Amino acid sequence: MEYVASHHREKNISLIKPPYGIGVDSDQDWINPYIIASALKRIDIAILKAAELVSKGKFKETAKEKKVLTLGLEDGGVGISDEKTLEEFLDFGINTGKITSGQISKIKSDYRKLRSSQPAWIWEGVGELEKMILENKVDIPSPFGKPEKWNIKELREEFG
Repeated sequence: MEYVASHHREKNISLIKPPYGIGVDSDQDWINPYIIASALKRIDIAILKAAELVSKGKFKETAKEKKVLTLGLEDGGVGISDEKTLEEFLDFGINTGKITSGQISKIKSDYRKLRSSQPAWIWEGVGELEKMILENKVDIPSPFGKPEKWNIKELREEFG
């Protein structure tokens, strides 16, 4: 992500102009102002879900039945960053000493400026896709899904 920031600085490119970065695994919108969104893999949610299952005495049963604990959009296990997750990660940044409370207003301002500078249809499309996934109108390849339909080995060979 530092490449995108240094490219913007070296070429004197405005915050709202590409190229942008995309964060992966956690909300990185607070780390670099040129990250337009982050693909979230919410390990914190997975740990809470696993702990909840253990506390209810259902972990072994669930693990035996499913062989693996998978979480998706419907239960908050994955997603795309938004202002709510930005707020959570700003708190995380402050609590870990990565940022100060004095930096929050600039981070939020940059985030809103970058997001709002994009055509509305982009965010509408993201919302539509999320809705379609939640309504099972989109079939997503999964190594634990439909091996007869989605051969993960072939997908990896094709897409890397």
